[in-house]
Amino acid sequence: MNNYYDYDRNSGMTWVNLLSVGTEYTFEEVSLTGSAHLVFEADQGSTKQRTFMIQKLTGEESTKSDRFAYLHVGPYQMVVVQQADYYLPLNTHVYPKGALNLPYEVMLYRSGHVIDGYIGGAYDLSIADACITFGPEARSITAPINSNILVWEKVTVMAGGIMDIRGSDDEYEVRIDDLVIAPYGSLLGRRLTIISDAMMISDKGWLSVDDGGYDDNGRGKLSNQQFVFVVNTLLKKY
Repeated sequence: MNNYYDYDRNSGMTWVNLLSVGTEYTFEEVSLTGSAHLVFEADQGSTKQRTFMIQKLTGEESTKSDRFAYLHVGPYQMVVVQQADYYLPLNTHVYPKGALNLPYEVMLYRSGHVIDGYIGGAYDLSIADACITFGPEARSITAPINSNILVWEKVTVMAGGIMDIRGSDDEYEVRIDDLVIAPYGSLLGRRLTIISDAMMISDKGWLSVDDGGYDDNGRGKLSNQQFVFVVNTLLKKY
């Protein structure tokens, strides 16, 4: 939280204090607005997971992204969001060993999201004018232990959307039943294997598969055999 003490830009910070091991928080509704921050206190001396259940999560009604709030998920914390607006107007940061479970269908819009831990839910994920970045320890909640695997049923990267999976030098595997990269959407990877039943990439969509995963190394170049795209039924460029 040391980076968020500029009160001109960050309206307020709320810390939910630590309870005893095994205690679960349940919130009927959490509303995060006005560039505020919500943090759950982590227990530095314990590796036992704590669960925070949010039955309904709402964010900033304004479309001004500088007013979007931040939800922080710390180490050995599991934050489960059962219900949220389809457009999720807030930013998230999942720290290493933390876990965030989102509703089935979510659109990230005009926001920033950093996943350094576990991500679950959001099986139908859309990204529009937003960026979601995956760090070296990011993986799906359902993935096997010590595996770098991210799983979705459908991912749609719309205009201005960026899915950045360049945080690790290790090999990453992404399993997506249906992948769509629309005009001006970007999926950037490094040492990335994509397994998909159907993949559609717009002429102005950007799928970077070069070894370094850097923006300026060209678009859509298969630089070596470390990058594998397994499409079981359909590969369409439109």
